[in-house]
Amino acid sequence: MSLGKIEKIGTPEEAIEALYEKEEIGGKKNE
Repeated sequence: MSLGKIEKIGTPEEAIEALYEKEEIGGKKNE
């Protein structure tokens, strides 16, 4: 399933950006 999401995004850079956004949201909630 993760591979499908990565394929939809296309470039690994955009996939990393999406992960960063999720991490930022999670980090703010943790603080």
